[in-house]
Amino acid sequence: MFGAAGKYSIGPAKIFLGYLGGKDRTGAIDNGFMNQSAASITPPATAAVAAGAVNNPRKDHLGYVGTTYQATPALAVTGAFYYDYIENKNGIAGNGGHRYAGVLLAEYSLSKRTQVYGTVDYNHVSGGATTELPGANNQLGVAAGIRHIF
Repeated sequence: MFGAAGKYSIGPAKIFLGYLGGKDRTGAIDNGFMNQSAASITPPATAAVAAGAVNNPRKDHLGYVGTTYQATPALAVTGAFYYDYIENKNGIAGNGGHRYAGVLLAEYSLSKRTQVYGTVDYNHVSGGATTELPGANNQLGVAAGIRHIF
């Protein structure tokens, strides 16, 4: 894995962008993190991904851009877009795909150490990357919570 990123502040706004690149010759990314649940993948398929990864390593080229706006001293709103071009998905030469993700996050500080937050994210995959979202080519996530820093 390697990466580069930058951030620039303009008044109450922060703009950020970055790039992450990676190569996985072990098959661990596809087997353990980015495919359908382990229960739905048969052991021979899992072994095949690991074996294929040696000669056809998964490669990720991930770029992202976003901004955080400090609307008030207590309220920050962040929006970000991520794009990942994936090569050799599941250890198969030429099995490429794309993943697009957008995220909106609002954080409200109740005190120096406590925040409430809400977030919405949308993911879309195509090509070989469709194994990363079981049964669909897109996914919507919504979450809310409270964060206390000890």
